[in-house]
Amino acid sequence: MLIALITLIANGHANAFFQALFGGVGAFGLATAITQAILKTKAQDLLTRLQQDADADLVVAAVAEVPDKPRVRRRAAGPARTRGMNLATVPERLIAWPK
Repeated sequence: MLIALITLIANGHANAFFQALFGGVGAFGLATAITQAILKTKAQDLLTRLQQDADADLVVAAVAEVPDKPRVRRRAAGPARTRGMNLATVPERLIAWPK
């Protein structure tokens, strides 16, 4: 089609119908290219956002894991060991250890 347009214009025999036809095809091609560029940009933005959300979910899942209950030998805490220390204890029933 492009070759036909060049031939008609070069010979000077291009009538108004062909000029209008090729002008319409050119305008349609330009509008299609613009639409494609806009859609490509939006798709890339969407994929970037999706990747950031997936990364954030992975970080949240990694941080939210509760470690196993530690096995600690219990020693009696005498007054000499705790004198001057600010001790705050949490009852065992308030800690949600995984089973």
